[in-house]
Amino acid sequence: MRALLILLFALGVAACDGKPPAPKAAFAGTDITGLEYGKGLELTDHTGQRRTLADYRGKVVAVFFGYTQCPDVCPTTLAELAQIKKQLGADGDKLQVVFITVDHTAGTYLFDQQGRIRLFVRHVQDPQSLLQDIRLLLANA
Repeated sequence: MRALLILLFALGVAACDGKPPAPKAAFAGTDITGLEYGKGLELTDHTGQRRTLADYRGKVVAVFFGYTQCPDVCPTTLAELAQIKKQLGADGDKLQVVFITVDHTAGTYLFDQQGRIRLFVRHVQDPQSLLQDIRLLLANA
């Protein structure tokens, strides 16, 4: 029994590299990492071409559901996302905004560069904290 305990201890020490686990990113948006939403997202774009999240691999994708005649939430959210894209500088090319026209909610879903859903961002979230969340996703490629 003692030999078994020593062996288990030795295996545990060998598996440990001595480094503490990396801290989880502190997002301002609601972290929904691991949910299955959107994996099969397939839509037709404005040119009639079929699109999936795989088309945007390597980019953070912001998916926003809205409608074109919305007087409040939709134009504000799209303007904020456009401003964030500019504030990212050269990394602005790594942010893809996808606007899906329907009757809508007031939130945006953020997918990481591997196409995994990561965050739900409410409309009332401060644009600077949204910018920070996107930067965190870009840094954790």
